[in-house]
Amino acid sequence: MPQRWLLIGILIFFRLNVACSQGIHSMPFVAPTDPAIGKPCPDVELSHIINYPESQARISDFKGKILIIDFYTTHCRGCILSFPKYDSLQKEFGDKIQILLCTGEPEDAVRKLFSRIQGLKNIHLASVVSDTVLRNIFKHRLVPHVVVIDKEGIVRAVTYGINKKDIEDLLAGREINLPVKNDMLDYNPETPQMINDYNYYGRKDHFYFYTYLAPFNITTSPPRGIVKDSLGNIIRIELPATIQSIYKMAYGKGDQFNNSRIWMHFKDASSFKKVDWDKGINCYTYELILHPGWPASKAYKFMQSQLDAFFNLRSSMQKENVKCLVLKRISPDISKLLTKGGKAYGERIGKTLIFKNAAWWIIVNSINWGMVPTPPPLQIVDKTNINPYQKVDIDINTDFADMEEVNQSLRKYGLVLSVESLPMYVIVLKDR
Repeated sequence: MPQRWLLIGILIFFRLNVACSQGIHSMPFVAPTDPAIGKPCPDVELSHIINYPESQARISDFKGKILIIDFYTTHCRGCILSFPKYDSLQKEFGDKIQILLCTGEPEDAVRKLFSRIQGLKNIHLASVVSDTVLRNIFKHRLVPHVVVIDKEGIVRAVTYGINKKDIEDLLAGREINLPVKNDMLDYNPETPQMINDYNYYGRKDHFYFYTYLAPFNITTSPPRGIVKDSLGNIIRIELPATIQSIYKMAYGKGDQFNNSRIWMHFKDASSFKKVDWDKGINCYTYELILHPGWPASKAYKFMQSQLDAFFNLRSSMQKENVKCLVLKRISPDISKLLTKGGKAYGERIGKTLIFKNAAWWIIVNSINWGMVPTPPPLQIVDKTNINPYQKVDIDINTDFADMEEVNQSLRKYGLVLSVESLPMYVIVLKDR
């Protein structure tokens, strides 16, 4: 079991100081296991397969090939975004592998998904539909959920995804080392982590506060955010976080507050930029639960003091001149932006964010919130004077590693991003 810190009541500062003296990098991470790995996959019959020569097959029919089963739902964005990659892998390796999508949803829902999304219309991956068999063998709560079976029918991995090198290693008979996905642990996300047996909802008169900080573990770290009561008082904060995002939350800022506005002026600051979510390195699960009645200002101050004590830092917020990406018009004409109507939606296909009939403020915020493959290196500030509620249609290249490509996609709408310095608030982190 991984070493974790449980910080409760008056003991919190003792625990935080002990953690600081040991060093935050000393926390071991123990990966979960799955009992199916290393065992033969049961030779069950699959009775509803589409986009495959036969509508029925047994697991043994795939012997001699690498079988990759990808569990998904038609509402899972991460699943859908992986389909083009899997389609490319299937074409590249041909009959050496079989990628088999799998869902409990009916055939008509799956076909509707592939016909509705432009980037999926030419993808014809085999898929089990209306599944009731495989999901009972490879139990899971969250998708994507990927099972890898070798040419002899042995389960080699239960994980989050697979890439070209992993397949090449399997075909060559080499070992693969993929993170294990096991989300069927005895865990109740509605109760505090590590103290699930303590029913704090029923003992509010004895409860003051509870804080929990640990290395991030994807199995037990569902994103929750801020929970408030009917009066707007904070009663719970829970998030998976890096040092930047956890301090953003402590100062009442969200993802729209770009990381360039977190000034890390402390020793070894550069080491915190190397984040590994699979291994829990420089990323954390943070939870704060408060007795009802704490105003937001008090909750944030409390969180700031805890984090400063743990990381042995002194944090503050101050106004500075900050380099930003300013979004401007290069033409007064916005007719090319105006929506043509239809259903409002937004999606990301590869590097491109596609919005139809969406309010202008949603587009700007979506980019600032990191809903892109390469987040913007600087804060994006909207100086277009476009009405925030103006409905627009727009496709934007959001690979901010190449600003010329981004601006090329914006210019056709009479827009451009340019670097400027503007006064704005930053969070400054210094050594004590």
